Amino acid sequence: MLNKIVFITVAIFFINSNVFAESKNNLYAIIDSISGNVEIQRAKTKIWQKAENKDKIFNNDIIRCNKNSYAYISWEDGSISYINENTQLMVSFYNSNESKAISRHVTVFFGAVFFVIKEILPSINTKPYDNKIFTPTSVISIRGTSFAVIVNKESKKSEVIMINGTTMVKNINGNSFLYLGAGFKTNVDSASDTIKSIPILDKDIAEIKKWVPDSVVEKEMKIQLTKAARDKMLISGKSKEKILIFPFTNNSSYKGKWKLEKIIPEIIKDRLISSYYSAEFLDSNTSEPFLAAKKINAKLIILGEILDFNITQQAQVTPQADKYYEYYLAKVSIKLQIIDVNSNKTIINEIFYSDKKGENVKENSFDYISKMNFNLSDSKFSSSILGIAISDVIDKAYEKLINTLSAY
Repeated sequence: MLNKIVFITVAIFFINSNVFAESKNNLYAIIDSISGNVEIQRAKTKIWQKAENKDKIFNNDIIRCNKNSYAYISWEDGSISYINENTQLMVSFYNSNESKAISRHVTVFFGAVFFVIKEILPSINTKPYDNKIFTPTSVISIRGTSFAVIVNKESKKSEVIMINGTTMVKNINGNSFLYLGAGFKTNVDSASDTIKSIPILDKDIAEIKKWVPDSVVEKEMKIQLTKAARDKMLISGKSKEKILIFPFTNNSSYKGKWKLEKIIPEIIKDRLISSYYSAEFLDSNTSEPFLAAKKINAKLIILGEILDFNITQQAQVTPQADKYYEYYLAKVSIKLQIIDVNSNKTIINEIFYSDKKGENVKENSFDYISKMNFNLSDSKFSSSILGIAISDVIDKAYEKLINTLSAY
């Protein structure tokens, strides 16, 4: 049975609530779906309470799925976790102004959990996550991976099954560790310091699919196969996924010093390159984008349009009509198209929008912000209401691009 399979055992850390950030820091996971009897034990309490859909899981809260009970939880960065029956785990967060990352740790006491950890390109406005999974015998360091962790309740043996990506697994009872890649699993036992990779079998996948939707597992397997194929092409120098990005059309009201039609697509190009895509930016306009793409053997082209880019002063009256106040509102929207050069098929044709509200002070006015240099690496610009809206739009567009390209 599944609950007897052993996943990499991660050292159980009982983390003092004074060390990890409390809920006041707004760090939490959300229970998106429940089936059966699922319970939560809040930090510093001994009482188990019935969990409900959309309940928030805060620092040092414990969640358990009893027999014939399952839960699906989501994280702020888009990562997700499927919790099998007869499973108990604890969620812990740590964040501070000095830390370069937000620590997000999950301790699996027993049972089985399937993790899909999203890899997000660092944003100027968002700290990356330092993700670790602990079990009674192991520590798993993760980023941008999907895998199952199964801990035997009696023996505390742990097993990790990698579906997508690579992770480091360490046996906490010794100095042994390994980098576990997709298509392999490992077992960690407190009685042994030995840890090795073992090829996963069809039956391992079949067991996971008993409690994780087929579509989720199949999607992660497809992403891994796409990555492997892309890596092979890049190493051999025969990449078939070269992407040519053209200057965007600026149809917004902004006509100032910032060359938005070039700045925004170049940022997108740099992000694609950071994700190992072969992307180029054509620093000139052309009436023949397909011809330009074929000259460099590009498979895909990206076209864009800047629709909104402004800051307006707004006024609002409360529903009770007892208060009137003014504020600034930054709005940014772009339209993005990806087209297959050979088939002329449009893969993406979507608008991405974001707005950010700010107090009615001069530092939030367009006149003030427009005097800055357009630089998302500059904290002064990136923390402005316009900089935040721009970053959010680019993050949304980039996420859509990566998800689409990975599956294409």
